[in-house]
Amino acid sequence: MANALKELLADGESPAATLAELLAIRPLYADTDRAVLLRGLEYYFAQDWIGALHVLPPYAENLVRLVLKKIGLLTFSAVRSRPGAFREKDLDTVLQTPELRRGLGEDFCAFAEVVLSDPRGPQLRHRAAHGLLKADSCSGSGCDLLIHILLLLARYEIKRSNDASGSEIPNSCP
Repeated sequence: MANALKELLADGESPAATLAELLAIRPLYADTDRAVLLRGLEYYFAQDWIGALHVLPPYAENLVRLVLKKIGLLTFSAVRSRPGAFREKDLDTVLQTPELRRGLGEDFCAFAEVVLSDPRGPQLRHRAAHGLLKADSCSGSGCDLLIHILLLLARYEIKRSNDASGSEIPNSCP
């Protein structure tokens, strides 16, 4: 997929910079660190799978967490054993949030869960975050899955719900 994207994005600039700019104009990406995205994409297009698999999974996780923040939900919870202490909710909990599943869709959430954290899938976020990635298991196919997640998330923006609550929910945008 990296080679196909390179051809699609060939315009004189690097494919990583071109794709980063295309993603950066999408609503959900507005509040993210573009330098991290660019670095992950540079690794991807250079076929540095080790680098890409250490940068792109946490970036994708951050985007999913950002959806929760934008709709007014917490991404952290209190630590019972330490009064006044908080910690980020684990990714599985975030992906099971009903409002997120309703807004992004069951299919996307299930796909993201399998790719990023579910033991039945490659667990790319889990393995990167916990130092469990082995060089020989880093591949273009795993990176392609992450690029797919990034492209799918580019379709969303946060819009006001049409129901009486007036709450905000993620919706697909043109």
